[in-house]
Amino acid sequence: MTAAFWSDNGRIAAAEKWCEVYSNGGFLLRRQLLTSAEAIGELEEYYGLSPRQVVLLKSLFRRRMATGANPLLLDESDIAALAASGTSSLEEGRALLVAAGILFQ
Repeated sequence: MTAAFWSDNGRIAAAEKWCEVYSNGGFLLRRQLLTSAEAIGELEEYYGLSPRQVVLLKSLFRRRMATGANPLLLDESDIAALAASGTSSLEEGRALLVAAGILFQ
């Protein structure tokens, strides 16, 4: 990544043209700058999430934001929704969720 940018009065600023910043690594931040609704839509499409998994994703996001730095414990219905895509998806998701402070009971 060779793009350099910074915050200037609540806005992102760069010395180069934005097309250059974007092509030199700035594109990596695109998803982080989406609203939660936009990000959920992209995740749904990219991962092919089922409606049940989208409901779970929204629930986890809402609950995670409400708990602050405290861990969030998944219940049996949460785990069942995660397992809907198979055990390999559950194991992949486990590490990501734990890193976000979302723990399995």
